[in-house]
Amino acid sequence: MNDTLIDPQNEQNPLFIAPPTYTIPYIMAAGLISEDEFLNFTQHFLSLNVKNRDTWELRESIFDKKEVYLYKRVSVVDKLRSCDQVCGSVPPDGVTKTHSQLTEDSDVVTTEEEEDSACLGSGADNPSSEISTTDTTVPVHLVYEYHIVYSRSYNVPVLYFNVYKPDGSMMSLTEVWDRVPGVYRDRLQQDRWTFLTQQEHPILGRPYFQLHPCHTADLMEQVVGLFPPGQHSNYIVSWLSAVGPVVGLDLPLNFAQMTMDDPP
Repeated sequence: MNDTLIDPQNEQNPLFIAPPTYTIPYIMAAGLISEDEFLNFTQHFLSLNVKNRDTWELRESIFDKKEVYLYKRVSVVDKLRSCDQVCGSVPPDGVTKTHSQLTEDSDVVTTEEEEDSACLGSGADNPSSEISTTDTTVPVHLVYEYHIVYSRSYNVPVLYFNVYKPDGSMMSLTEVWDRVPGVYRDRLQQDRWTFLTQQEHPILGRPYFQLHPCHTADLMEQVVGLFPPGQHSNYIVSWLSAVGPVVGLDLPLNFAQMTMDDPP
């Protein structure tokens, strides 16, 4: 591991920065934030995280304690795995599982006959056609690991992430793109390989996917412009709410509501 978990709320910690008391500065109005502002918004974001019982953490590099980033790891069901893939003799990814392993993984007890019926579909010649495929489909879980890192080159936060299959291997860029929700895939089709890229993690030095930050400032300039004059907002909450769903990261609505009730 190249990082350690730190307590962001400890005022004795050299990374602790008191929450800002000013309104939206000019640089934020232009869609950009300074590194100090990023750290301020990070502290406020983590306070919202605790109130929402979410699982974000603040981590630091073991090589330079001033290099910090937000971290979250979550397991989700892979919705692309169909009944044919589960019931077939050779599952995807080249991983063959026995019937007992499949039922153990899903905590759903089925019989081999029920699995066959689910894959055959409905029909008069199929006496078990009333069995729904959802009753026998084994959920396959993917692990998403998200990092939010400040970019000194673009003066904006950057979302880095990796997706791990059940066997521990990482998904390819094409596989990740296939799992982008259709509403975003259609809009980003022309720029998909520039919007979603694989780069070396600036702190960990390992390959991670990233949502390229070249358009972040333009996006956030429009988002910040929606707030009434003098109203506070948390840049990270607004930004993550806009870009996170592209790669399966949905921020609870409570974050935005709490930002209004308890601004940074």
